Amino acid sequence: MKKLILHSCCAPCLAGAIEYSMTKYEAIIFWYNPNIYPQTEHDKRLSELKRLCNIYKIYYIIDNSDYETEHQKWQEYTAGNEDEPEGGDRCRKCIEFRLKKAQETFFDPIATTLTVSRYKNSEMIRKIEELLGANNFIFIDFKDFDPETHSRDITKRYEVYRQKYCGCEYSMEKK
Repeated sequence: MKKLILHSCCAPCLAGAIEYSMTKYEAIIFWYNPNIYPQTEHDKRLSELKRLCNIYKIYYIIDNSDYETEHQKWQEYTAGNEDEPEGGDRCRKCIEFRLKKAQETFFDPIATTLTVSRYKNSEMIRKIEELLGANNFIFIDFKDFDPETHSRDITKRYEVYRQKYCGCEYSMEKK
């Protein structure tokens, strides 16, 4: 089976992509999400992602960079877009920032669970991957595989925490 690095933003999105990913690839989950605010929320989402990976016996890699330093880098990268609506340029910059990190970290093919969310534009994610150099990205639009039903079923079965906002302080304010 072909190896795939699957950047995951949270356990509910991973739950929506997990069945497809496990049948098609040897998926290794990659966690790098310095956009998530506050750190307590970041840590809670990471804990739930690890728990789900352990339930499904999926290997995961956590970027252990200092949260405060990485969050500040993320703020600098997305600066000027604080007032953008969900799905706008702030989101584009945020996704680009995280996928760049995955690309800098791995030579293996990369995909992201961000296409699971109904709040994320899959076409925008495809364009970001192309911009970054699609030679090591595999675009998978998980929306094609009814991820919301899978996510809801799996998170309910295992009582997985489902967050109320995308992750950053700007989406938190607009919830």
